[in-house]
Amino acid sequence: MTDDEPPRWPKILLTACVIAAIVGAAWAAKPAYRNWKRQRHVAQAADYLAQSDFRNAALSARLALSIDPLDLRATQVMADITGRLRSPEFVAWRQRIVDIDPDNIAHRIALAEAALMFGDIARAEQSLVKIPETNRSSVEFHQAAALVLAGQKKLGDALTHFSLALQLDPGNQALQLNHAVILLQASDTNIAARALRTIGDCSANPALRPMALRLLTETHLRAADFKSATVTARDLVASTNSAPGDRILLLTVLLAARSPEYAAELSTLQSNTVAAGPEQVRALAVWLIGTGQPDEASRWLSGLPKELQSQQGVSMALADLHMSRADWPALEKAIAKAKWGEADFLRNAILSRASREQNQEMSSSAAWLEAVRAAGSNPKKISALARQAAGWGWQREEEELLWTLVERHPAERWAPPALARLVAEARSTTKLNRLSTILLSQLPVNHPGLPGTKNNFAATSLLLNQQVTRASEMARDLYTLNPSNEVFASTYAYSLLIQGRRDDALKAFAAIKPEALENPSVAIYYGLILGTNSPAEAAKYLDLAAKGELLPEEKMLLTEMRKKILSTGSSRPAP
Repeated sequence: MTDDEPPRWPKILLTACVIAAIVGAAWAAKPAYRNWKRQRHVAQAADYLAQSDFRNAALSARLALSIDPLDLRATQVMADITGRLRSPEFVAWRQRIVDIDPDNIAHRIALAEAALMFGDIARAEQSLVKIPETNRSSVEFHQAAALVLAGQKKLGDALTHFSLALQLDPGNQALQLNHAVILLQASDTNIAARALRTIGDCSANPALRPMALRLLTETHLRAADFKSATVTARDLVASTNSAPGDRILLLTVLLAARSPEYAAELSTLQSNTVAAGPEQVRALAVWLIGTGQPDEASRWLSGLPKELQSQQGVSMALADLHMSRADWPALEKAIAKAKWGEADFLRNAILSRASREQNQEMSSSAAWLEAVRAAGSNPKKISALARQAAGWGWQREEEELLWTLVERHPAERWAPPALARLVAEARSTTKLNRLSTILLSQLPVNHPGLPGTKNNFAATSLLLNQQVTRASEMARDLYTLNPSNEVFASTYAYSLLIQGRRDDALKAFAAIKPEALENPSVAIYYGLILGTNSPAEAAKYLDLAAKGELLPEEKMLLTEMRKKILSTGSSRPAP
């Protein structure tokens, strides 16, 4: 550049600024474009669902969820699809809706209804329990609560809820239909017969016809009335508003009846299902496996197009198949490179099991760690892993996940009882103390389980010789409020014994019935307190205690007291 030429750096700077502005604009537009794509996929999913095109509806919904896993409308589409297919994924999708919008009461009720469809009474109850008292006066809540109670065989309480619901909406025929379902379980055959007639009457209502026909079919099937069940099942699948899962119900009837029509019906459904998409494929495959037809499921799945086999729903079905046959190498090969989206943590868990069953411990550990990492801090995913571990008998992994839930996710109310069962079976006083300590910091003052938790803390703390003052005060308060409770009395009595107040400890049992003293968990402490002052009587209760399931520290106390009694020479040796 000569001295006469203008410097070039202003042009270079200007060019750089223009490029930066273009790049910046493009970068700023990227989120907007992704949002537009997501909304477009959601709209398409809703349109396809309205046309009962489940394959394209699911594809569009999954594309939307790949952009935003928390998109509520796309998640609802997936819940609608799996519900109409009666797919095992239905409950999981309903649970995700609740996770996304936890304050919506209708979503919690819908989750309870989905869980009831698959017999998961505990999850249904857990969903309803989380609904605030102020929102429990609706028809929908009373109906769902009634169905949960009926599933628990509490028919009286169930009918009470239905009465409340019918008072709120006496002309609701759908409510009358579900009420009739409860009455079918009545021991009075006349009441059950009237309920069956009510369901039959409801089938004349076009909106209720599918539900009524399903109920009639299932009722006839339970009664082994295959002829009537076949008629109502065929009426059901012929209805204009029937669901794809209704054809599986027809198959169930034909299989139970050993009908010659079964093979042709199955073949037709298999052909139609392939065209309908992976969700329907999995639903049918799971049914085949669950009804003892894994060979048929294998023949059908292995013949599917390769591109269909690689899709999530079909890949899950293949995993179900290989696990049912304990074919671990085939399972590993089938899902090693599969992509299960939000459920990938379960895929890694299943890979962990496949490796462990083949004695590949390092690979198993690595896959399990990846499963836990993928579950992250999501309590529903952690819960799913814990239940999976429990189903496989993996107690160590189950316990670790349950501790995570108890400590970090107290809303998972099913976890503390499950963990308590594990640590009680392991007879671990330290872990029982740890659990009760955590729960004391979480339970509200009016929680019905608080007194028992306080007693567990007091008893285990005294046995471990830690926080003795606090434990003794807690034992005293519990006993003062309920002196006739033999468990509270025994804990309080032991706290007095270790303070050297034997006579007071003996008085703590004054209100306890003699037969309650023979409970091993009470007899151990009563025997300790009787001790060498009443050796013959003490030996009797120590013998009773030895027949129970004692904690290690209790066993040590029992052994020491027996030695003391023997050393006095005033009692027979204990066996």
